[in-house]
Amino acid sequence: MAGTVGAGGLGSTAVIYGYQNFDDKILYSAVILLIVFVQIIQIVGNFIYRKVKKVG
Repeated sequence: MAGTVGAGGLGSTAVIYGYQNFDDKILYSAVILLIVFVQIIQIVGNFIYRKVKKVG
């Protein structure tokens, strides 16, 4: 959503080159990459939370 309002990044690429130019490959690739990035960040965050929770 931030890419649509001018924040740039991968979301902006998905909107400009994928959605507006009707290029399905770019659009779906960008969406899959965003999902992968979010999952990686979530897994790392959960791991760090569990480590900190055990210490405290």
